[in-house]
Amino acid sequence: MSLLPTISFGAPWILLGLIVLPAMLRVGYAPRLAAGTGAATATLAQIFPPATVLVLLGDQLSIAYQAAQLSQGVLAPQSVTVSDLFAGAIVPGLALVGLYMLLLIAIALDRWLGQRVARRRRSATGVHRDL
Repeated sequence: MSLLPTISFGAPWILLGLIVLPAMLRVGYAPRLAAGTGAATATLAQIFPPATVLVLLGDQLSIAYQAAQLSQGVLAPQSVTVSDLFAGAIVPGLALVGLYMLLLIAIALDRWLGQRVARRRRSATGVHRDL
């Protein structure tokens, strides 16, 4: 077993942990939201080009697929290319990006509306205390 997939998976986490996460916390994002966004982004980085994991997987799948075809008597085996894997990962990857964006928009709207309701309640009751 190679250590390379582990290393390539750890690189986005390190980048997000050292650069993006502190910046998000500095501008006021909630720690849980910032960490969750970072984890989702690091996971998505594994399926978008240039993803080392898909390149290694493409090599291994091509070898296994050709061996399976040869064992079934196919004398001109086809291969699974890395570009096939990237093409197959684009639609699910973009769908996940869209879902993550919708989730973040929903969280932002929920907090914004919650703050507006709290301000209206305070102004209606005349109580001016910080919540």
